[in-house]
Amino acid sequence: MIAIYTIGHISGAHLNPAVTLAMWLDKRLKLKDLFIYLTAQIFGALFASLSVIIASSTSDYQGLGASGVNVNNVPLWVELVFEIFLTFILVYMVLAVSQRKALQPFMGLIVMFTLVALILIGGSISSASLNPARSIAPALLEGGEALEQLWVFILGPIIGSVLAVSFYRFLKFTDNDTM
Repeated sequence: MIAIYTIGHISGAHLNPAVTLAMWLDKRLKLKDLFIYLTAQIFGALFASLSVIIASSTSDYQGLGASGVNVNNVPLWVELVFEIFLTFILVYMVLAVSQRKALQPFMGLIVMFTLVALILIGGSISSASLNPARSIAPALLEGGEALEQLWVFILGPIIGSVLAVSFYRFLKFTDNDTM
């Protein structure tokens, strides 16, 4: 929410590669900018994870918040489906709400409440990552099982994002309130 209200007018507050991919697929972002945003998102997430290490004075890289599969002995395919579904909802909401003039002042709140709800719904099933950058950085630093399971938290959001754009384009309509 803070990012949307502080830097949203500059960059669209893209902190999530799944959202950035959707904006590119929906032709709201140039290919050059796609790669710039994705690179910045990964480095930003690495910086955040390294900040946790420095702030916690720990000597190992455990506890950085790596997304983990089989949190509650849930089958891997269920976790992948949850990541797809939760990311689909998040990305579809961002695509739809960002085009409505009347909702612009509330965009940060809408995204925040949606994200909190999705994390509460899926956190115990799939860690509710919904953001490949948020999963890549801790997994790279922690290694081991977190790195082995990373594909779920990259593939799920990518598929969810692509499906959201497809669904959004299928249902897309315009009226006087559409940007």
